[in-house]
Amino acid sequence: MVFTMKHSIVIIGAGPCGLGALSTLIKRGKTDILLYEQSDHAGGASSTFTEKGFIWDIGGHVLGTKHSSCIQDIRALSTQTLTEHTRSAWVRMGTTMVPYPIQYHTDSNLRHAKHVCESSFYDWIIGTFGKKLAQSFFLPYNQKLWKYPLRKMSTTWIQEKIPQKDRQSTGGSWGGNAVFYYPSHGGIGSIWAEIADTLKKHILYHKQVTEIDVKKHEITFLDGSTQGYDHLLSTIPLPTLSGMVKGKDIQAVATLPYVGIAVVGIGMKGRPPEALRHCHWIYIPSPDISFFRVSVYSNYGTGNAPYGSWSLLFETTIQPNEKVNVNDFVEKTITQARECGLLASSSRITSTFFHRESFAYPVPTMDRDDVLKPVQTVLEENDIYSRGRFGAWKYEEGNMDDAWIQGASWGKSI
Repeated sequence: MVFTMKHSIVIIGAGPCGLGALSTLIKRGKTDILLYEQSDHAGGASSTFTEKGFIWDIGGHVLGTKHSSCIQDIRALSTQTLTEHTRSAWVRMGTTMVPYPIQYHTDSNLRHAKHVCESSFYDWIIGTFGKKLAQSFFLPYNQKLWKYPLRKMSTTWIQEKIPQKDRQSTGGSWGGNAVFYYPSHGGIGSIWAEIADTLKKHILYHKQVTEIDVKKHEITFLDGSTQGYDHLLSTIPLPTLSGMVKGKDIQAVATLPYVGIAVVGIGMKGRPPEALRHCHWIYIPSPDISFFRVSVYSNYGTGNAPYGSWSLLFETTIQPNEKVNVNDFVEKTITQARECGLLASSSRITSTFFHRESFAYPVPTMDRDDVLKPVQTVLEENDIYSRGRFGAWKYEEGNMDDAWIQGASWGKSI
């Protein structure tokens, strides 16, 4: 049955951004709000899955300390116990494990050539870290992560993502995840699921958007129903949104490049080897190894693995249309994990997990900001506000706490 309703404020997507906006609006006394989510649960790309007692997130998700207000909001809205961790991250260089950030633990000095910042990401790497460190870590790692020419990537995003100060000026730690929070039980997705449950009278699931008519201010869903709005917050990835908007041309964002991610979880009996007992994650620059990062996920939360077990979570970026045979992919990951010494041949694997996410990282290309600005202007002139990691399309503002703050800030401003 086709029907049309009208709510003054509509939100699309029950990830951190959408929930941050909904929570803020309700706190401000707004009631005429609806949030639509296409799946059957909240969390989006920050969801959690359970397999044979093991907890698996869609990547190594943690809550950093960049935005203290986000942590305060979550603690006020959720009963989850957030455990504070001091980051233990490493880089695997051949058979050697070097503490992260690697540039603090090598003989390469950070350079500060201002002219480098105006060129490509590739040139910035060479100019900042020198050829030796660039060729041994930064270039192979980023080529594997982005699967996009580094000479076509900008440098506007690096301030929050790559350490550029020397160790003395940072005290040896750097970044919003030098100290981070993670639930003791339930995985990162349990936070968003619980928050969504407190807001459930404003949320409808299984509602996939197929069209947005900007002239009518009306959304059409896959089930044929429609929804009118005065203000619309969308967390839909911009390239996907470009094919849904009717009445305005925003096709410039349709070709923005991005990579997806394939996540493999390996659950095992026993305890982690001594070298991994207190480790959180490891960066893998080697081009011969598919995954770019592996997390000792049982070290994130005490409930992430059954008693007497431990777990590893592997992340590999893939092209959006890349074909993947799940069984082969999992087996290859296990083989390479053994080659890296992360899994002993005697390890007793009791559970495996695979998940593919189409949108993982929006690529910060040279022309990204020039493409985004006019499109965002057109959307906002028509009361559509695109936010979140894939709505705003800014990798440097795409962590969970960034997304929550984007939604909360919009909720305050609207």
